[in-house]
Amino acid sequence: VTIKQDVIDGLDPESTVMGLSSHVGEQVSVRDLLYGLMLPSGNDAALVLADYVGGGISGFAEKMNAKAAELGCTDTHFANPHGLYGQNHYTTARDMALIAKHAMTIPGFMEICNTVYYTPNGFNTLHNTNYMLDPDAEGGAYYYQYTKGIKTGYLDEAGKCLVTSSDKDGDKYLCVCLGAAFS
Repeated sequence: VTIKQDVIDGLDPESTVMGLSSHVGEQVSVRDLLYGLMLPSGNDAALVLADYVGGGISGFAEKMNAKAAELGCTDTHFANPHGLYGQNHYTTARDMALIAKHAMTIPGFMEICNTVYYTPNGFNTLHNTNYMLDPDAEGGAYYYQYTKGIKTGYLDEAGKCLVTSSDKDGDKYLCVCLGAAFS
């Protein structure tokens, strides 16, 4: 995928990024962009992928909404690919669980979500924001050996959010926490 300046220009300056602004005009693999999206919450990667797959934010949001409806989501509406605040961008824990359950069946998805460190070609090393996966993060305070991905997030408007799973002795769990307080 070619990194386009006009796509990167649409990025909120407060966004977390994978570092695509210094790679405008270069080609980056979809795989590297997915790692950049999922590990550090790279909103620049979200915009580039949305442009590539959906022909822009609105086209990608339409595809996301159609897929959500197909999965049985009844209280979700996507307005952007990165999850930053928007009045018409919302979901519920139930719908996030449906989306996560489906995503977990996509080949390669859980491999990406379970990766703690990844270095895309020509980039700095990316670190997963899910400290439950990393025994070294925060002195191991959040580490849980049975954790399997998936995604962290936070916004002032939404609080801290986490979609994660675990697998121990064949028992599988999916957990969706939305709106946790900042401490």
